[in-house]
Amino acid sequence: MNFGGYVPLRRGIIEHLMNGGLSNNEGLVLMCLLMLADKATGRGTINAPCLRTFLPELSYDAAKRVLLGLEEKHYIYSQI
Repeated sequence: MNFGGYVPLRRGIIEHLMNGGLSNNEGLVLMCLLMLADKATGRGTINAPCLRTFLPELSYDAAKRVLLGLEEKHYIYSQI
């Protein structure tokens, strides 16, 4: 995993946070997922326990709820 370098981040995400389209936890998790994604493909593999490695303040239930919320709002796509 490469933690160096820069990630292009769309500034419009702030509007989604301000108008309630994203909760604070969802915004934080989305930015974390963007930083962890493969730069060539934009894909990443994560689940609630793995997410808690990077964001230990989230409980397991909160991490699962946030991932499901991002999927329902079509910010992320989950393939099982």
